[in-house]
Amino acid sequence: MVLAIALNPQAYAYSTVDPLALQRVEMQPVPAEYASFWIEDESRVKGQLPAEEVWRPVEFATITAGPLTKPIWFRIPVQNVTQATLTNIAELRWVNIDRVDYYIQRANGLEYHFFGINEQGELVPAKNSSFDFPLTLQPQEQVTLLFRVETRYFSFLPLFIWDQEAYEAHLVTVHNWYILGFGALMALLLYNFSLSVFVRDRAYLFYCCYVVSILIYEMAFNGMGNVFVWRDSIWMHKNGLGLGIYLSFLTGTLFFREFLNIGAYSVWLQRLVDLSLVYWLIALAALFTLDTFFQNSIYMSMIACVFALAGSCYLWYLGNPLAKYYLLAWVTLLFFTVLMLLMITGVLPHHPVTEHGQMIGFVTEMLFLSFALAARINLERDQREKAQKQALKLQLDINRERENTIEAQQKVLELEKHNNQMLEQRVEERTLELQDALGNLSVANQELARLTVTDPLTGTANRRHFDEMLDVEIQRAARSSLPLSLILIDIDHFKQLNDQHGHIAGDECLKQFADLLTRMVNRKTDLVARYGGEEFALVLPETSQDAAFVVAEKVRLAVEDMHLSFKGAIIPITVSLGVVGLIPKQSMTVTDFVDAADNALYSAKHGGRNRSVMATAAS
Repeated sequence: MVLAIALNPQAYAYSTVDPLALQRVEMQPVPAEYASFWIEDESRVKGQLPAEEVWRPVEFATITAGPLTKPIWFRIPVQNVTQATLTNIAELRWVNIDRVDYYIQRANGLEYHFFGINEQGELVPAKNSSFDFPLTLQPQEQVTLLFRVETRYFSFLPLFIWDQEAYEAHLVTVHNWYILGFGALMALLLYNFSLSVFVRDRAYLFYCCYVVSILIYEMAFNGMGNVFVWRDSIWMHKNGLGLGIYLSFLTGTLFFREFLNIGAYSVWLQRLVDLSLVYWLIALAALFTLDTFFQNSIYMSMIACVFALAGSCYLWYLGNPLAKYYLLAWVTLLFFTVLMLLMITGVLPHHPVTEHGQMIGFVTEMLFLSFALAARINLERDQREKAQKQALKLQLDINRERENTIEAQQKVLELEKHNNQMLEQRVEERTLELQDALGNLSVANQELARLTVTDPLTGTANRRHFDEMLDVEIQRAARSSLPLSLILIDIDHFKQLNDQHGHIAGDECLKQFADLLTRMVNRKTDLVARYGGEEFALVLPETSQDAAFVVAEKVRLAVEDMHLSFKGAIIPITVSLGVVGLIPKQSMTVTDFVDAADNALYSAKHGGRNRSVMATAAS
């Protein structure tokens, strides 16, 4: 093919675009305005160069034609404007190309070079991390550089003209920077892998897989893998970048899902993440089995980046304490990735920041995520310590309750022993009839005592017993410096219920509500009392205001679900609750305590009813 073109130099006419003037300098970038391109079609005859009329100017900030699967031709006219021979190197810095044919159109014919996979399926690898081609120009000589590119990724042609010695020094510098970046990623990988062995946390495992995927991606992206890792692998030359992209997004999504524990905060967000995982798995399977790279993966990658950004913001809004760390890491990477994509697509010009910024972004992201994992360990440790303290407190409460029970049992046993002794002394003095009478009298006294402290309608404690017990509990809590809580409950619209359904229905409502309270508040130290009319009270010793508020809410929700049934009709009822809880002072009275709860109850009723309100202060 080259011989045929060389024998037919008229097949190609020189460009009418002014050539790029080459000076004796270390490096000259090739601006996009000097380039034109042609997308190859069936009209081209093998062995001939494209006709002059098919060329179109590159109208982007970089030399690019976008993500196309057809072969692309690029043309750049150059001229040696010096009086000396220039021995240069033309560096093509984008290596994710299946094959590149390089022509130098001179006045006396063509010079041809080739890298990539030829028609026989053989690999001609690049010697360095970039494609570099010789370019020797005589004084004032003008030539046209032609590049025919086949790629499954972006047809991107970042081209630089180098002095030969300067190019060799440049390669050493670039390789050293890449080694530094890879070394930082490897250090983070080894550090977190060692932690994963000890902590047995899947988030660390996914983090390590994510770092390995990024290493594969970066080595494919910048050509270091083609030279130093998989130099003779045709499959990796073709698919290394796609493999790195798919693995990075797959493992990154797995880390996102595990690290932020998405399922505990949002079910629909977890389902979207799972759909994303399915896509990347299908893409990987197609790459391995069909040797196919999905062109829409570029756009799917952009969508995934935005989705991760929005998802971490949403999780932060929902109260996930780790989302802010992930967001910080992802914003840093996303910023540099967007700059790189804008360069490849021709929106931004080529620059060291746009070219190498993504590597900086990856190292920064991995460093931030490593800090985030450490923060996650500290958070889980704090949660475990808090749970242990709560368990210890619960065990102490249980032990205290057990000691109180044992002490009460001992007193009961001593009392029974004493009574038995007294009974034995009197058994000879008393007759059977007197014993029966005394027994009957004892039962009557007990019933009388019960009736004096019990509300006859509801069976709960009456107002007098409530006042006495609340005063006792206030003094006991003040002496022991333990919290005491009081909940005042009022049945909403009770008068309206009486008016509509009658007093019998009202009485039934009071009894069913009292039964509900007795079932829900069943500690021996607690007291359920009818405070008056449709008002009830709960006395909760050794209970903080927050814990009492939880009890109040449970009562309120239970009443909502109760639905009073009377004569076949369902009568919905709700209640308003005022909650006060504190460690009382010795000077505090029953009235002080009740007033605080009553004020909270008043706020609940005037705030719309069917709610619980905590008292703000009680003197």
